[in-house]
Amino acid sequence: MSIKEGVKLALDDNVVLIGFRPEFKVLSVYPNPRTSQDKIIINKSENRLYLYKSGELYATYPVATGKKPQYTPEGNFKIANKIENDRELNPQLGVRWMGLSVPWRNDKRAHNDERAPAGHKYGIHGTNEPDSIGKHVSGGCIRMSNKQVLEIFGLVEEGTPVEIR
Repeated sequence: MSIKEGVKLALDDNVVLIGFRPEFKVLSVYPNPRTSQDKIIINKSENRLYLYKSGELYATYPVATGKKPQYTPEGNFKIANKIENDRELNPQLGVRWMGLSVPWRNDKRAHNDERAPAGHKYGIHGTNEPDSIGKHVSGGCIRMSNKQVLEIFGLVEEGTPVEIR
């Protein structure tokens, strides 16, 4: 999704984009990243991922999150690893995997998952169930369409901050 031009009003938790032509209207409301660096914010209630480049909203994507609110951990994490060889991944994980550094205290589903690539139980990944995008259906990971996970995979580095709210 492209980001429209307008006047940005930074509030505490959100940024409001206001347009004045042809008439005054709110064009968009999105999370305030509170940084000038690259960052990902995932809003579980909206099932939406916001990608920021140099602190500016770059793109948004629909995602699927946990079927129960506690399944997808909330907090501030980092991209811990990136796996691009889809032959190493379980087909349910789609074509790319970006593992998240979720500490034990944030894991409300404290059991191991043998499908977890390179020891990271939670991640942002593709899917073999494209109709699940936009819904609360996952075991805790953030699912994206394979096309969109390929796009974002090339835009973020290991160590990129990820905030899940």
